[in-house]
Amino acid sequence: MSENARELYERLALLPSAKLQADFYEFEGEGHVSVLPALVSRAVRFMRRS
Repeated sequence: MSENARELYERLALLPSAKLQADFYEFEGEGHVSVLPALVSRAVRFMRRS
C-alpha cells in the first residue's frame, strides 16, 4: 500500500501548479489504523502552514 501512496505523491509532485504542494511521509511501524493519530496531527500542521 505504501508503494501506491509513494507513486501518487511522485505523480502529484510533477504537476505544474502553484496551488498544490505534495509531501510523502512514511510512518514506520504503523498499520492502516494505528497511523491515523500521527497522520491527522501531521495534516493539521500542514494545513496551518499553507
